[in-house]
Amino acid sequence: KKPKYELVRDLFVFCCFTGLSYCELYNLSDDNIRTYFDDHEWIHISRQKTTVLSEVQLLDIPKMIYEKYKGMGEGGKVFPVPKYSAILGTIKKIMKLCGIEKEVTWHIGSHSDFSFSLKFRYLQILAA
Repeated sequence: KKPKYELVRDLFVFCCFTGLSYCELYNLSDDNIRTYFDDHEWIHISRQKTTVLSEVQLLDIPKMIYEKYKGMGEGGKVFPVPKYSAILGTIKKIMKLCGIEKEVTWHIGSHSDFSFSLKFRYLQILAA
């Protein structure tokens, strides 16, 4: 019910679906969201760690999160992303409220089984 918890939860879920790191989420701007030939919105961004160009389709859930916070970020950024230290404390509180004892960090979100499955499925499509 706390807006800060809701924001951190939504941003974490967005990263789980897109595979973006905290830095990439923080720097995500409206210019990175593009509509392509298939009429779907895609994130078009250079990865922070490798500088490799990444294109990720906004599926239903991340698209809803994008629409929910669109325009709330400062300086053309998509999201009002809190500082990393504040996010870590909030994630711990959320996990405790949910009864999750496993340590959860932001890094886990971009390396979740779900985001790996999306990447792997995309590689399978390319190979076909």
